[in-house]
Amino acid sequence: MNIKRWIGRREANWKQLDTLLQQVEKHRIKSLPASQIKELASLYRSVSADLARARTNQVGNTLVKDLQRLTSRGYNQIYQGSRRQDWQGLGEFCR
Repeated sequence: MNIKRWIGRREANWKQLDTLLQQVEKHRIKSLPASQIKELASLYRSVSADLARARTNQVGNTLVKDLQRLTSRGYNQIYQGSRRQDWQGLGEFCR
């Protein structure tokens, strides 16, 4: 695998996922239109696969760490975001 070529092909997806995650982190996932939520989920799966490939091909610690951070942020928003909002609602109710 040519690492530089692979990074060049995949980097736009990483940046797009980062952009969507920044929006979600500021305004919650429900603020996105359905098409962007689908795109977020698709990009998350794609970047997760890129992380696995980066680990397998030992592309370098910096890239692996960047992809780990990105996938962690994606996981937190997709799978834990609604739970966090439920707990926040409970906290507000108890005040």
